[in-house]
Amino acid sequence: HEIPGNNKNQGIRKYTVEEEKIIKELCDDLEKNDVIYSGYSE
Repeated sequence: HEIPGNNKNQGIRKYTVEEEKIIKELCDDLEKNDVIYSGYSE
């Protein structure tokens, strides 16, 4: 199921700003490689 972008991390745990930056970078890399996990896909 799709999760709204603003609530993407709710229900998992609250990430710090640095963690969010790292996660976004990792997600960008995955998207570039066409490897997208359902938990992070929009």
